[in-house]
Amino acid sequence: MNGSDDSDKDKMVGYGRPPAATRFKKGQSGNPKGRPKGRKSVGKIFSDALHRPIEVREADRVRTMSKIEAVIEVTLNKALKGDHRSFAKLMDVADKLGIVEKPPDEQKFFISKEDIDSAREKLARIIDAKVQEGIEAAIGPDLLEEEQDS
Repeated sequence: MNGSDDSDKDKMVGYGRPPAATRFKKGQSGNPKGRPKGRKSVGKIFSDALHRPIEVREADRVRTMSKIEAVIEVTLNKALKGDHRSFAKLMDVADKLGIVEKPPDEQKFFISKEDIDSAREKLARIIDAKVQEGIEAAIGPDLLEEEQDS
């Protein structure tokens, strides 16, 4: 390839190839005030803190576990001792994680908005048909046809 081919590519404009004058220069960021490289998000900081190991004394021995494990152990022990709030929190978390399965009669059944709208439309059509049948029965089909003709 010669040098003229490279300059032709720089002049090409189209999808994914903006005009050369408006392209970012080498080393220039498209988001100069964006998050600096290496900075952790709040979620990452929180996750790191929860998974940092700590030492926990159990009876006469010391165990190392993550902070989140320690929180779960403490909450579980409180629940076992009869603390209703701890038990409720544990069951809520277990339900959200899908650990504890509810019996079929206690499972919640959800109906989508689309299903509700569809049922309403069907019910409206049924009601309209019944009303029409009632009008025909009261007036008589012959009179109803005469009214529609006029």
